[in-house]
Amino acid sequence: MKIVFSFLVVSLMIIASSCSTREYPDCYSIILEEQYEETACPQTCPGVCACNGVTYCNECLAAKDGFTMLDTKPCSQSDK
Repeated sequence: MKIVFSFLVVSLMIIASSCSTREYPDCYSIILEEQYEETACPQTCPGVCACNGVTYCNECLAAKDGFTMLDTKPCSQSDK
C-alpha cells in the first residue's frame, strides 16, 4: 500500500511540474526550483510579479515555484 501511495505522489508531482513547464517554457526553471527547495523564505509580503504572471509575496517564494521575478510590484500594478 505504501508503494502505491508513493507512486501516486511522485506521479502527481511530475504532472504538476510538467504543466508549469508547458505553460511557461521560457519562464519556468526546474534548476531554480531545486536550488530554492530547502530555502526558508522570509515572511515579508510586498508582492512581486513573476514571469508567469502570478503575484507572489516575494522573490524567494516565486523562485521556490521555479519562476523568476519580473517586477518588484504585484502583477496587476506591473507595466506589461
